Amino acid sequence: MRSQIAFTVAASVLIAGCAGPAVYAPTVGAPVSTMTLDRGDAKAMALTFYANGSNCTEKRTLPGGSAFWDGKPISMEAGREYAFGMLTVADTNIGWFTAPLGFVTLSSSTCDMQILSFRPQAGMNYRLSYRTDHAQKKCYTSLTRVGADGRETPEPSFRQRQPIKTDGSGAPECAP
Repeated sequence: MRSQIAFTVAASVLIAGCAGPAVYAPTVGAPVSTMTLDRGDAKAMALTFYANGSNCTEKRTLPGGSAFWDGKPISMEAGREYAFGMLTVADTNIGWFTAPLGFVTLSSSTCDMQILSFRPQAGMNYRLSYRTDHAQKKCYTSLTRVGADGRETPEPSFRQRQPIKTDGSGAPECAP
């Protein structure tokens, strides 16, 4: 059964990748910030990126494939609100993937969907941290600004969002 679930999810991701969202890129010449992901001990998770974080629409694929998953920074246009949806997958044989969750149904998730949004400022470096407590079946997200000296401070524009079930029509996927 586990291998069947893994195959179903992998096939769904491949199909979604073929017809999936465009790759995100900041507007040429626009001021940017950078963000890295600290995934903690999460071995497998689904990550959805929304270029319109005010209502969780405009799904995009993050640039560089697994680079963000592996802790490599990505550039984001400053001054816009973005959102990230994260879901930990219990079956660690699946591995990482980035896909629009509207195409993938995961019944074996460890945690409920976590959605957060924020509005980056130009020239700032951010760290998105994701932690899982498998025993308690809870997940935690935090977003910090990382100074030139490596010190981290909480990002004031960070906010947790409530997911909304949709019919795949492109309707908003999080509460305001």
